Amino acid sequence: MRRRNPGTRRRVALMAAADLLAFGVALCVFAYFHHVRQPQVKPTTLPTPPQAVSQQTPQPASGTEQPAAQATPAPGETPVSSEAPAVTPDPNDLLGGKYAEKFSTTGVVSDETCYRSDKVALEFRQEQRFDSLVHIIDIYIRDVHSLRTNLCQQVFGDRKSIRSLPELLPGALAISSSDQYSNRNSSEWGLLVSNSLAYSTDTNIYDFAVLFLDGTMEVYEAGQADFDALVSRGIYQAWTFGPVIVKDGAAPDNYDGAPDYIANKNPRVAIGYCEPGHYYLVMVDGTRASESGSAGATLEELSSLFLELGCTQALNLDGGSTVAMSFGGRVLNTSTRDLSSVIYLCEPDAPDAGGNGA
Repeated sequence: MRRRNPGTRRRVALMAAADLLAFGVALCVFAYFHHVRQPQVKPTTLPTPPQAVSQQTPQPASGTEQPAAQATPAPGETPVSSEAPAVTPDPNDLLGGKYAEKFSTTGVVSDETCYRSDKVALEFRQEQRFDSLVHIIDIYIRDVHSLRTNLCQQVFGDRKSIRSLPELLPGALAISSSDQYSNRNSSEWGLLVSNSLAYSTDTNIYDFAVLFLDGTMEVYEAGQADFDALVSRGIYQAWTFGPVIVKDGAAPDNYDGAPDYIANKNPRVAIGYCEPGHYYLVMVDGTRASESGSAGATLEELSSLFLELGCTQALNLDGGSTVAMSFGGRVLNTSTRDLSSVIYLCEPDAPDAGGNGA
């Protein structure tokens, strides 16, 4: 029996190792350019149609009662009014004068659970649900420009960690991970609009949500809306991921079309809409279940939560290792991924971040 030369075996082993190394390098290069280093895209500035200005009829502040009937003064008496002067709500107020008690008229009031000014009111709370820790930000804004997005990869040239973003986003009061668009090839970004700048206009690939300049937000399944028709209404923000979890006040009958890795329990981030000026951001922990005790949430559990919060529209955003949130500069959890896109809240006159128009 002929014995193989040991030198030959070593050469074969070295060749196999070299092939594996070359394959690994090629795979890393592909992943870098496909998932990490995305092309810098020159966005298109979307027009502001005249009808995009809020057309709501101002309403009395919530909790305001009708004035009681006044007694008729006796002859010769001067009538004395006990009514406070009527306050006319700002016609540009997204909330139409409602929820006045949520805001502060005496300057900024803030702590670990709230932020209140005359334009922005944020209420933060944590709850135990679905065997998980759930972080909820209840958002009231009078100006749509208080709800902004930042495409870190486009603006700063690279993804950023949630810990670095409070310093990079001037005036950010709360920050949440978003749709992590750079996990997809640039030809598959779907509809991607940040602060009225359009980076991608395809409405046919994934489910998405659109926030319009008048403060309304609507969710759509892939292929169910025309981009030009949306532009005519005044697109301000658009997020692409999905699936839709609440539409027109109802949850989908099922999520049969969603793959198991999305439908089953997962860490979650989602955005919901109640009415113009009133929104929710929700994060469900679960990335490190063994440490935090959180298991995440199914899509059914997530949609039931948003219905309970009173939302009529809601979209599931990127979950898993992407989920991250901060409130008042305090990081609530740290994702294992750096972020290519975020949602953040600020005063409407806060400075722009890195040329990403507000």
